[in-house]
Amino acid sequence: MLLVGTAYVMTLLAVITTAADGYLERQNEREQRFPDREKAEVYIQELRDAPPQRIKGVLRITPSQFDLLLQNLETHNDYPLLAMPSASPAVQLAIFLFFTKGGVRYQTIGELFGCGLALINRSVHRVLQTLCSLYEKTVHLPDNTVPSVIQDNPKFYPFFKGCIGAINGTLIPISVRGMTRDELVPWRSRKGFISQNVLAAVDFDMNIRYVLAGWEGSTHDGQVLTSAREKGFEAPPRCYYLADAGYTANGDLLLTPYQKTRYHLRE
Repeated sequence: MLLVGTAYVMTLLAVITTAADGYLERQNEREQRFPDREKAEVYIQELRDAPPQRIKGVLRITPSQFDLLLQNLETHNDYPLLAMPSASPAVQLAIFLFFTKGGVRYQTIGELFGCGLALINRSVHRVLQTLCSLYEKTVHLPDNTVPSVIQDNPKFYPFFKGCIGAINGTLIPISVRGMTRDELVPWRSRKGFISQNVLAAVDFDMNIRYVLAGWEGSTHDGQVLTSAREKGFEAPPRCYYLADAGYTANGDLLLTPYQKTRYHLRE
């Protein structure tokens, strides 16, 4: 009985030692792969100091826009973007912006910013949570006031009185894993690539007023609009949006071109 107990204890110690050695080996491998924890800070500072075209090409944003967005995320009352032991708010935001470019693997981001996959995942989710919490502060739905771009132009007023903006759909390329070729068929757009069909509404100052994402790339624009209306998308009373011929009139929500009517492209 004593020999059995001793053998059990020795086996348990061997398992614990092996697990500890494996953990230390993985830790050493991480340290060897990402030895410079200041790499991301130095890289972001280089982007800020370089001509604006460089950071815009990498993060799709200008230096002033990056600083303003970072300030809003850090000073938000409900979910401020706080620093982590291994990443400042600026690093987290840069990782998020680089990730949202689309088609970028975590390994590529890790090599560029000198960080592990877990840090990339946390950064993306933390920035996204703060951005979503900024919705009520930054997004203002339009009222029934006639925009000055229409009211002050005799070519448009009073013919477009009540028009508060325009809507359209756009195909945004996406990268999908773990799906078979048959499962990807609905996501393939008429232009031949895997995408989402995203509905967006903007005003005449090019401010986004509404966005609905998530529909497959092959979905018709009218079906996406129907889904948006079911989720509460409407115009204020006596107001409407402009839309192209891909949409139907859809009640009093849209003004679309008349069918079988010729239009001059400049008009």
